[in-house]
Amino acid sequence: MESIITTFHIDWKLIIAQLVNFAIVVGVLWFFVLKPLTKVMAERTATIEKSLRDAEAVKQHLRRAEEEKQAVIREAQQSARQIIEAAKVTAVEQQKKTVAAARQEVEKVITEGKQQLRREQTQMVAEVKAEVAEVVALAAGKVLAGVMTKPIDRALAQQALDTVTRTKGADRVSRV
Repeated sequence: MESIITTFHIDWKLIIAQLVNFAIVVGVLWFFVLKPLTKVMAERTATIEKSLRDAEAVKQHLRRAEEEKQAVIREAQQSARQIIEAAKVTAVEQQKKTVAAARQEVEKVITEGKQQLRREQTQMVAEVKAEVAEVVALAAGKVLAGVMTKPIDRALAQQALDTVTRTKGADRVSRV
C-alpha cells in the first residue's frame, strides 16, 4: 500500500483536507442552494397544481354558466312563444269584438233607416189622404154646382180617382 501511496504521491493530510473542504462545500450547497431551490420548486409545483385545479374549476363553472345560459334562452323562447300566442288570441278576440260592434252598428243604421222609411210612408199616406179629400171636395163641389146625371157623376168620380192615383204615384216617385 505504501508503494501505491508513493507511486501516486498520495498525501493523507491533503486528502483529508480535501474531504473536509468537499464536505463543507456540499453542506453550504445543501443549505444555501439545494434547500431553497427545493423549497422554491415545491412552491412552484404547488402553484402550478393550484392553477390547474383552478382552471378545472373555471372550466366547470363556465360549463355550468353555458348550461344556465342555454336554459335561460330556452325559457325566454318559450315565454316569447307564449306571449305571441296570447297576443294572437287577444287579436282574434279583439277582431271578433270589432266585427260584432260593426254588425250592431249596421243593424242600428238599418233599423233607423226602416223607421225613417215608415215615418215617411206614414207622412205620404197622410198627404195623399189630404189630397184625396181635396179632390173629393172639389168633385163634390162640381157635382153640387150643376145638376148632373148619374153617368156624369160616375165619370167625375172615376176621373177624380184617376187623378188621385196619378198624383199619389208621382209623389212616391219624387220622394224616392
